[in-house]
Amino acid sequence: MQADKTGLPDRGGELHVLFAAWRVPECAEEIPAVAAAGRVAARDVFSVSVMPVVRASVLDGIAVDAARFANGIPDTAGWEPGTDYVFADTGDDFDDAFNAVIRLEDVEFTGTGGLRIAPRVRVWAGKNVRASGDLIRSGDLLVRQYRLLTPKDLAWLLSGGVDRLHVLRKPRVAVIPSGNELIPFGMPLTRGKYIETNSLFLRESLKNLGADPICLPMVKDDFPALKAALDEALGRADIVVLTGGTARGQKDRGRRLLHEYGETLCRDMTALRDRPVRIALIADKPVINLPGPPEALYRGLEWCISGVIRHFLRQPQPQPQKVKAALTADVRAPDPAPSLLKLEITRNGDGRLEATPLDMSTGMEDSGGSAWRLIGAKARYMTSPGGECLSKGSEIEVELLHGADYII
Repeated sequence: MQADKTGLPDRGGELHVLFAAWRVPECAEEIPAVAAAGRVAARDVFSVSVMPVVRASVLDGIAVDAARFANGIPDTAGWEPGTDYVFADTGDDFDDAFNAVIRLEDVEFTGTGGLRIAPRVRVWAGKNVRASGDLIRSGDLLVRQYRLLTPKDLAWLLSGGVDRLHVLRKPRVAVIPSGNELIPFGMPLTRGKYIETNSLFLRESLKNLGADPICLPMVKDDFPALKAALDEALGRADIVVLTGGTARGQKDRGRRLLHEYGETLCRDMTALRDRPVRIALIADKPVINLPGPPEALYRGLEWCISGVIRHFLRQPQPQPQKVKAALTADVRAPDPAPSLLKLEITRNGDGRLEATPLDMSTGMEDSGGSAWRLIGAKARYMTSPGGECLSKGSEIEVELLHGADYII
């Protein structure tokens, strides 16, 4: 499998292999319309009421009988409110004796009673009057199936008399952190140990992506324990994310686990040097094995997990903005598989864009705190399969992560 050279694997590459084989369940639930912001409509939704119920004024003015204006503006010096006219506010109903509205700006009220109407005004039946059902009629389509609902959609749903609707159930994503080196926050940090933060990072990120996270306890590098955790996750979730165990060596238990359970569909993507990402389909559920290091996990969430969740929710994959920039350093892909590189994008004195690698793709053994710089990167680039060497000054096409406005 090869990644799309012009983009990330979820467009014409790795994830399409998964999407073609995965039968995404159609899981819907009924919820109150007022709680549906950010959810996805499971079916078309139609209005059950009419708005306005009866005709209403389009603007602030006075409501009159249009028949009295058949021969032009009548003598209004002695007109009295309630008899010859009534006030009509925007959106309000008014007495059925009147059928047209003159805006207040065209009316002058005299101090001795009566009023004067600007001579340019023309009046006819229905002028500045909104008919019943002009905004919403019974049976109007308010929301299409698979629409990601916004606050504006919710307002229309309530206006159309819809108080409950069916939305797609949030995908349940189980997270299994693994590794002998991991300890929970609060324990003393000793030699060879690392604070387990992947669960927290993934839990909150999954919520933002519209998923329902299930964080399972940490698992040691023990194959039976990993199998037990995976069995539990498959029984509780729609998607499983296993972190750690991807290093090429004795701890590469993730590959063995995925191979024993199902078919590994996607494995030719490197999130970090010697840290491949693997995706398998087990019991018709995607199981994603991500590397444990924070920067690798962040990359995997960006292009892989987010794409899988969007596919579950029937949402289109976003198309990134791309620009061309010149490299400020030589780049050597750290792995023969396609690698995702993070870049800082700036403008030089001539206004041209420059791309500075933020990871070990430059060939350096230590990039010095690169994990946190990677999170703030402004662009990314996918290397070619088989490895890629690019010279300083070479122009490459990169994908912007935060939009052109963030380029300094």
